[in-house]
Amino acid sequence: MWRDPDGNNRLIAGPKAGDYVNAIYPFDEHIGHEVTVRLGSTSRRTGTTMTVEAGAVSLVMTLGRLRVPFPPRPRVLTATVEQVLSQAIMGVRTYGSSPTGVEEWYRSRSLRLVGEASGTFDGIDMGVMAPLERPLDFGFTDPPRRPMSVDLRVGLRRPIT
Repeated sequence: MWRDPDGNNRLIAGPKAGDYVNAIYPFDEHIGHEVTVRLGSTSRRTGTTMTVEAGAVSLVMTLGRLRVPFPPRPRVLTATVEQVLSQAIMGVRTYGSSPTGVEEWYRSRSLRLVGEASGTFDGIDMGVMAPLERPLDFGFTDPPRRPMSVDLRVGLRRPIT
């Protein structure tokens, strides 16, 4: 997902995943393409290479050597203690509700900083990696302040109708 310079929120995902995500977070546009992620070479000096292909989007990132793992934990901890710490340290929220009323818990399994990244959209270079301008308004939280790869376990509870 991304926000283009005109302020449109766009989602690239396969049909099933896109329909599921769009029911929780309405996007201005859903581009139906499968997303392929490959982890490449790993070295002690440079870290791990991650390649993402999704239709017109192609990204290559170098993930930091240090993978910080997090243990499994209950939702109540994610919604309380982790919420406060994550907001203070990374500027993200770990618990909240989507615009459609779905209650969500974002529990990190691990994270790695992104050291370098390059990408193209429709063959046009996206430029250098830079800090995000906030807010992006995808939902109750924005991505972390620093570019990173986060392995998440997302818990969802739809409102009872």
